Amino acid sequence: MKKRTMAEPAVFLAILLVVISIMNVIITPDFMQKHNLYFGRNRIYMQLAKEKKDSIDVLVIGDSESYTSFSPMSFWKEYGITSFAAGQAGAKIGETYDLLKFAFKRQKPRVVLMETNNLFRFSGGSKPMDNDSGKLAGAIYKRIPFIKNHSMWKLAVDPGKRRKVYKGYNVSAKVRPYDGRITNDKVVTGNEITRSGVRSFEKIRRLCAENGAELVMYSAPSPRCYNRKKTAFLTRFAAKRNIPYVDLNSRVKDMNISWETDTRDHGDHLNASGAMKTTAYLGRWIMDNVDLEYSADIHTERLWDREYLTYAKAEDRALKKIDKTDLKYRMSIETKGAENGSHDDNT
Repeated sequence: MKKRTMAEPAVFLAILLVVISIMNVIITPDFMQKHNLYFGRNRIYMQLAKEKKDSIDVLVIGDSESYTSFSPMSFWKEYGITSFAAGQAGAKIGETYDLLKFAFKRQKPRVVLMETNNLFRFSGGSKPMDNDSGKLAGAIYKRIPFIKNHSMWKLAVDPGKRRKVYKGYNVSAKVRPYDGRITNDKVVTGNEITRSGVRSFEKIRRLCAENGAELVMYSAPSPRCYNRKKTAFLTRFAAKRNIPYVDLNSRVKDMNISWETDTRDHGDHLNASGAMKTTAYLGRWIMDNVDLEYSADIHTERLWDREYLTYAKAEDRALKKIDKTDLKYRMSIETKGAENGSHDDNT
């Protein structure tokens, strides 16, 4: 049997270090964007990078609650202001910071509209970034960044299904009614923000200030993600930092949101009908409270008008489908009610 020498593990370690060094260079947002290697939830980097430089006035960030509650094309149609929904599915607050930093290299948005749900990820559990293991993980991420960006190369192998998006927003015609109440046990994420979450938020806040963008916080209508305790916490959190905060959960009636027709997944995310209503409300709020004027040049205007025509057809199809689904839902409810009534008469 051949004896192993000390040189063998040394050679292996050297090769491993070389591979890690190469991966640290390759698996980065800039490299992936440059070589068109984005897939899945990280495709938003590529989509954002394709936008004309310095053409976006309002940037929407956060997790999936953000890009399902704001339609940039609807906002454009109403006000002629460019925007982009740069949220990521399941995004943690640190990931949102990374994406915002990437965006500021290419865009100079005057408003950053941050949906607040991803502030609470990791809350109510082990709080991994607040303990010793979390500090170790942070140190590893800093020295070996490709581990932090692992989803980029995993999704390159399995990119999943691609859908047509409009400035980061996907038109959804799905209807899955929500008939419950906003209660603590139904909230998807916790009610408090971890210390690491606050640190990441402060980094976002500083980044906006350094780039001359006004940061505005908002909570999308979602009984699965928000309750009164959570929005009350956010109200205090924003007021302490003198940041505007818009809680759309307390304005559901004002927006005429219907939980029978305007949610795609039982009260978690909005569909096209719900997003149309929240975009209209947020659009009015932005124009009333932020010094934002029309700035698109003629070339940008033509591009956006052309894309809006395509978007309008997709939105119209979705709204018609939602109306049909709602009609079937109401008819089924009426049928069940009639059956129950006739059964009661026979007893």
